[in-house]
Amino acid sequence: MGVTIAVTRAAATVDTAPYTQDITTVDLGGLTPKAALLVVTRAITDGTAADHYVFSYGAATGASNEWVISGSDEHNLGTTENHFEWADDACIQILDPTDGSEDGSAEFSSFIANGVRINWTNAPAGAYLITAVFFAGTDLLAHANNIGIGNAADLETNCEQPGFEPDVLFTAHQRYAAGSGTTNNLFQTGLVHWDGDSTVSQRAFNGWVRNAQATTDTRAQARNDIGIEHWNDWWGDFLNFDASGFSMITRNAGGNNSFLQYLALSFGGVVDAAVGTHTTPTSTGNNAETGPGFTPQFVLMFPSLCEVMGTEYNDNRGGSYGISVFDDDDEYCITISSEDSVGTSNTQSLSDDRAIVVPDDDGALDIEAAFVSFDATGWTVNYTNAPATAKVFPYLAIEAEAAGVDITVPVASLSLTGYAPTVAVTENITVAVPAASLSLTGYTPTVVATANINIDVPLATLSLTGYAPTVVASNHINIDVPVGSISLIGYAPTIAISDNQTVDVPLATLNLTGYVSTVTITENVNIAVPIASLVLTGLVPTVIATANIFIDVPAASLTLTGYTPTIVISDNKNIEIPAASLSLTTYTPTVAVTNNINIEIPIASLTLTGYVSVIDASAGANVNIDVPVASLILTSFVPIIGISDNINIVIPLAALELVGYAPELLIYKGIVGLTLSSRPNSLALYDRQRALTLKNRSIDLTLEEI
Repeated sequence: MGVTIAVTRAAATVDTAPYTQDITTVDLGGLTPKAALLVVTRAITDGTAADHYVFSYGAATGASNEWVISGSDEHNLGTTENHFEWADDACIQILDPTDGSEDGSAEFSSFIANGVRINWTNAPAGAYLITAVFFAGTDLLAHANNIGIGNAADLETNCEQPGFEPDVLFTAHQRYAAGSGTTNNLFQTGLVHWDGDSTVSQRAFNGWVRNAQATTDTRAQARNDIGIEHWNDWWGDFLNFDASGFSMITRNAGGNNSFLQYLALSFGGVVDAAVGTHTTPTSTGNNAETGPGFTPQFVLMFPSLCEVMGTEYNDNRGGSYGISVFDDDDEYCITISSEDSVGTSNTQSLSDDRAIVVPDDDGALDIEAAFVSFDATGWTVNYTNAPATAKVFPYLAIEAEAAGVDITVPVASLSLTGYAPTVAVTENITVAVPAASLSLTGYTPTVVATANINIDVPLATLSLTGYAPTVVASNHINIDVPVGSISLIGYAPTIAISDNQTVDVPLATLNLTGYVSTVTITENVNIAVPIASLVLTGLVPTVIATANIFIDVPAASLTLTGYTPTIVISDNKNIEIPAASLSLTTYTPTVAVTNNINIEIPIASLTLTGYVSVIDASAGANVNIDVPVASLILTSFVPIIGISDNINIVIPLAALELVGYAPELLIYKGIVGLTLSSRPNSLALYDRQRALTLKNRSIDLTLEEI
């Protein structure tokens, strides 16, 4: 969902601070909010007023982005006592009306699925009702903060804290620094909407209860030309919005170094909003508000007894006001009242689960209405108690996001003769197409995906007569294709692997008539191919390995008619080949050894018709060579043995004839016969010999036991 707003109600938990409390609503559908508005009075039960005027109005978008304004006016006093305060490290602050101290305070902890978790740092004295508004959605941007206002008339304060261009501002105001309480209670709030082009719509409401008065003095005013006001002193005019935030100009007087609290929201263009004035009817029954011009999903109003915008009321009409919120299935109204012009203060807090409930300043209900519906151009409420004179309520309405729709098309009845359909996907969805009933005479379908999606196509019913499908994978994916039902008459498929993946293809059902598959491996992977079932009529497979891999090939079933395989070894490995089944008709294999390895070859089955084997042990490492020479026929040259260290050579000399140069011979055992055709360097005989023939010049001869 792009932008989702939900309203809910919870009772404050009472425990030993610090402790946390979760406030949630299933209306968010599992979404995690990005912003919250929280409203609290001293009321504990809907529809039942509680003594003392007490309110808390706060916002939060994160642990370092929260604020709250709070106020109180004590009940049943001969001289009024009221207090006002704000904080930038809490989102709920409940004042004790008897002395203005803190009765309860909660700070933002975290947003959770369907709601918010708050941390009570000071436990409230009672289970006061908390009204919460949650703002969520993928297209929503939200930022809660405060900013200082200079002390000069017509001074523009530029606020770039949001870092985006807001569509809506919820505003509040306190003159002094955070944590600095004051008397003369002020309820100062506002609403601002920027249409993104040239128009700013803004409303402000201001309620005031004077302190230390023998006769109570209450005042109220609603305005439609500004977005915040400090009681008839200065007011804020919001004019400029840009990609960083907004700016406000202080009109009439300087801001007296005050602070503006705000919650900024951007809807990413997916929904609209409207700020306007709701005028109550003077008779009961359904009443339709059409000012927004769209179907809302949420409405917030500042109900009061004010009758004309811009007029200050300093009588009973100045003594009652509050906040009303409702969505399509929840409605709540929170009001505070203080009776005007009496010697003993008469104050109360009221919460109700109806859209509009406004008492007179003495506590008697004056206006009552319940939510009926959201309509194409606004909303409808049903007034069961209407005032004799119409009242004006500033409001903010936020549009409902266009509802998603399901489109079912009987594809069997759809004939595509030109282009195939294109599905643009912006969120995770499942697209299932019964391809068996889809006849494609022109182009195949194209799916444009901007997020992860699942596409299920029964390929068994898909006939490919030109090219094989190409799958470009930019991340780990599983591809399951029933290859047995795919006929490839042109080129074989190519799979490009960009990361560790497992590719399992039943090649036994794949007939390759052109080229064989080429697998390029850039990382360690396991490739298992049943080559026994693969007929290669052109070239043999080529495996290019840039890292250590394990290749398992049943070579017994592999017939090589052209070239023999070449294995380049860059590290210690064991290579086992059943040579008995390997027929070499042209060249013998060459093994290049870069490290100590064991090579075992059954020479009895190896016929050498050209050259004899050359064993070079010049690398300086001791090796053992065991060759059954009896089975070795030498027709041309004698073997050359290069010896770099002491080794043992066992040779049956009866079969050895020296026709060239003789080595230095030390003979310890008898031999049948020895013929020397040329002079040896020396000859030592240490055992009895049966025969000795010297065909050339004699040499130094040592005979022992001849």
